[in-house]
Amino acid sequence: MSADLHPRFAVVRNIVAEASALSAEDITPETRLDALGMDSLEFIEMMIQVQGSCDVEIPDEQIARLNTVEDICKAVEMCQV
Repeated sequence: MSADLHPRFAVVRNIVAEASALSAEDITPETRLDALGMDSLEFIEMMIQVQGSCDVEIPDEQIARLNTVEDICKAVEMCQV
């Protein structure tokens, strides 16, 4: 996935940057979520913010399978109504 081609990447990238120790410029679609240095509560809070900002509801089972920023973008896309 090209960062320029996914309409939600910029939104997701900025939320991930806010929640982690990385700058937005350092976050790519391939950035692994386990490399962000967040604990589980911080991750849950970040996902709540992603869902609110993108106006979607991602099932918990799907959230548990997310590994990269690209996975978050794809989940947002799949859950849009």
